Amino acid sequence: MGSARQLGLDKRVGSLVPGKDADIVVVDRNPLETELLEIESTQVLRTMVAGETVYQQPQAP
Repeated sequence: MGSARQLGLDKRVGSLVPGKDADIVVVDRNPLETELLEIESTQVLRTMVAGETVYQQPQAP
């Protein structure tokens, strides 16, 4: 939120609330709590740009 505020964009970005642009990536683990050598095996589950899903990992059979 602080970076968006400094750039004067906090009305449009900086937090996940209705009406704001949402660019997010959802991963299968918390990268801040993952061992360094395991980071590269992190899987992207979903990517959203401007609130729209642009990638979603296919569901396993």
